[in-house]
Amino acid sequence: MATSSRKTSTSSPLASKRALPRDPSSEVPSKKKSSAPPLPSSGAFVEGSIVRIAMENFLTYDICEVCPGPHLNMIIGANGTGKSSIVCAICLGLAGKPAFMGRADKVGFFVKRGCSKGMVEIELFRTSGNLVITREIDVAKNQSVWYINKKTTTQKVVEEQVAALNIQVGNLCQFLPQV
Repeated sequence: MATSSRKTSTSSPLASKRALPRDPSSEVPSKKKSSAPPLPSSGAFVEGSIVRIAMENFLTYDICEVCPGPHLNMIIGANGTGKSSIVCAICLGLAGKPAFMGRADKVGFFVKRGCSKGMVEIELFRTSGNLVITREIDVAKNQSVWYINKKTTTQKVVEEQVAALNIQVGNLCQFLPQV
């Protein structure tokens, strides 16, 4: 597997230790400093908010993990730095159709060039416990294997779970990909 030193992080997004987004308003000053980020308060995120996006061998990224906050988030960078890759990961990770982004009609085309497999993982906030959706993409078969909270599932079940959180990836008023 070919890798580059560009756009990589030091931890694997599939590691059992989860990175949680930081909410400065929920931090309580204390005399003892902790190296771990504080847990977000239950009111910080709304039901269905994205708390983590992880990618492996996906478009421009070898390994990348993004943890949006509970308020306005912006992705800023020069052309070709991977901003649209994050948008594509959100769409495909939430069971959106590849053609919806106007980039490619087959999911295998979203795997980084030279790699046989790629992965997108989206973690959504739920008060009953976060929902982690994983999509592993096989280039040769142009197929995906789906997981919900590390258990194998079907795309239909993922679509139902996403719809239950009132997320409509196919609705241009709710999700507008760069086309």
